[in-house]
Amino acid sequence: MYNSSRADSGEGWQSWAENVSGSTKTLHSYAMCLSGSVGKINEILESVSIPPSSTGYAFPTCPSGSLVTGGGFAAQENLLIYSSSGPYSGNEWHVYARNTHSSDDKTIFVYAVCLALPDLPQNPLYLPIILDSE
Repeated sequence: MYNSSRADSGEGWQSWAENVSGSTKTLHSYAMCLSGSVGKINEILESVSIPPSSTGYAFPTCPSGSLVTGGGFAAQENLLIYSSSGPYSGNEWHVYARNTHSSDDKTIFVYAVCLALPDLPQNPLYLPIILDSE
């Protein structure tokens, strides 16, 4: 698998993989959708260069006041993704990869999908309403 990301339309999820086994394999891709929200979605991207024959990782983190709702990655050829999951520590998405190439650095692009909800007052202020009877 070399890509798991929000669809280009922004309305779904897409996954791309190469089958090198010689037999038919099934790839499952899931989207969890949120409707009716007044929040704002943004993505935090982190890219990491992984040396040849080494393991690396990226942990993009959503900003304070937002919540990680998912994440994804795009990987260069010769990167074996062996974990993509979260949330961790409240607001991180984790992706681990191994560079199987023997001489070139490879880059992985990892992102966290963040949901920021509007600020709500912690202690609402109630004001009296005075009606004028004139």
